[in-house]
Amino acid sequence: LFAAVAAALGPAGAGREDHRRALYGTRARYRSAEELFGRDLEPLERMLNHCAGIARGLHRVGERAAEVGRGGAGEELAGELEQVAGRFAALGGDLEALGDAHDPEFVYWRTSGARGVELKAAPITVGDHARRLVLGRGQAAILTSATLSAGGEFAFVAERLGLGDAHDMPYETASVPSPFPLARQMEAYVYDGGGDEASVVSDVVAALAAEHAGNMLVLFTAHERLRRARTRLKELLPRDTTLLAQDWDGPAGLLAERFRIERGAILLGVQSLWEGVDFPGEALEILVVAKLPFSVPDDPLIEARAERLRDQGMDPFMQDAVPEAVLRFRQGVGRLIRRSDDRGVLVVCDPRLVTAGYRRAFLDALPVAPRVARDPRALAAEAARFLAGAAEAPR
Repeated sequence: LFAAVAAALGPAGAGREDHRRALYGTRARYRSAEELFGRDLEPLERMLNHCAGIARGLHRVGERAAEVGRGGAGEELAGELEQVAGRFAALGGDLEALGDAHDPEFVYWRTSGARGVELKAAPITVGDHARRLVLGRGQAAILTSATLSAGGEFAFVAERLGLGDAHDMPYETASVPSPFPLARQMEAYVYDGGGDEASVVSDVVAALAAEHAGNMLVLFTAHERLRRARTRLKELLPRDTTLLAQDWDGPAGLLAERFRIERGAILLGVQSLWEGVDFPGEALEILVVAKLPFSVPDDPLIEARAERLRDQGMDPFMQDAVPEAVLRFRQGVGRLIRRSDDRGVLVVCDPRLVTAGYRRAFLDALPVAPRVARDPRALAAEAARFLAGAAEAPR
């Protein structure tokens, strides 16, 4: 069914793309049907006609089935045919909207990779949808989370959700300190050793694993760097080490379950493992963050938001990229301490945490001030001493 459109867009493996592109795909933003398909829109029209024709055909068959088998299997079959017809009609509508790409409140892009060619669209801001579907449906809404503020401010999340006087949706905020003694439960380090990210992270992880046999979660911001770190760690770690890598060894959910019951395991993760997973107690004792989690600037959605902010006279980096990265950083760090008796060590392998002009927002997200380390073995020895002392302390 999709052959006509796929042929027009080009095969996923067209040309001599390197291994990275074949594995992770490419993205290209477009703003009109002509920009997407060129001047020849016949493949899109053919696809829309197919969808409409199939929907009509199924509808006719369903009507006939209902007439022939009144009150029995015929009516049940008719209902199923109507459902499928509705799906094809909806598919045609979605494809028409994706091909037209005219809504200024949406950003449109195509991806090509191992899964084929996909057309995608997303609202540039979810504020209208949040107000319509959630926030505007009651007299009040209460939003709670450990990561709603960035740099102590709620303005970023409020703007994303379409809150504020400009939207006739006033809001109030409150921040409650953690009941945990985080300053005693956690130590933090910034590793500043220089070099390639995957190699640096691998060296730090190997040193930490040699000094302490606890579970370790390593968070990356890119699949490709996770892959290279995994390859290097296979060489550096003892053969009996349990090394789990998201997507290579299974989906995030299954790996998280296995990680919880293992001891001395190392889990390499991206994206979904930065949030929403719970590793209490000995299930996680060391967290390594490979890089501050900034979004890729040429991501179509990030690019569209930046264009809109620039049109409003604002700085996209400081007013969008930084607070978004701080929230994601807080979510990642939040994986480490889950209970009042947890102890853990955080290692951030990105010196920008203590050198960049925007560092204060990230540092404020940490319950303890990080110490700078330049020798992975010395860092590992200090981390092991802290965790050993925590194990000996009464609980």
